[in-house]
Amino acid sequence: MGLFSKPKHPYWVQHSHLFKDDEYSCSKCGCKVDWPKPVCPGCGSKMGASQDDANWVDEAEIMDILFGEDD
Repeated sequence: MGLFSKPKHPYWVQHSHLFKDDEYSCSKCGCKVDWPKPVCPGCGSKMGASQDDANWVDEAEIMDILFGEDD
């Protein structure tokens, strides 16, 4: 499996945020949970490792635009 390839089995997608707790969504059904569980409560799939989607980078960019950069 390459650096950016997705696993063949369902996995948790970790959604990291700057100002709130992380959340996780199932790659198969999209069910959202507060922490990764061994089995998805939405579709019953046995879950593998989680992958980070790095949304916090977009949130940081928006904050930078709103409040200006430190030069």
